[in-house]
Amino acid sequence: MYFSNVEHKNNFHLLMAKYNLELGEDAEYECNLYLCSYPKIFNCIEDINNIDLSRSPLYEFTYWDIEREKYVVSAPELTGSTRRMVEIGLSCYNSFPVGLDDAFGSINDEELIKIVFTTMKIRLGVIAA
Repeated sequence: MYFSNVEHKNNFHLLMAKYNLELGEDAEYECNLYLCSYPKIFNCIEDINNIDLSRSPLYEFTYWDIEREKYVVSAPELTGSTRRMVEIGLSCYNSFPVGLDDAFGSINDEELIKIVFTTMKIRLGVIAA
């Protein structure tokens, strides 16, 4: 499995423990925990001790838009690329609508692309987290 660095790997194991998951137990959550563990996303979480464990930690970067009747990714700490990564992660979790043409147009760094594809492989069960 690809990790961008040791911090990414350590963040992943921290989130797996926080969600009380074993490797290979729940692909929906594991792919989200993996993506959320990427330091440039993980470090944007306001308080890791107060995340809602009943859903993906990526929801920390969303709000409910009453008019549009859907969650919207909106976190000033995220860059254009990491925002798109969060959208892809949410799509892997619960079919959050995301336009891949737009997403991949924004994610143009080889490291980020590896993380996105690893996320999808975890979700598909091709690789175990």
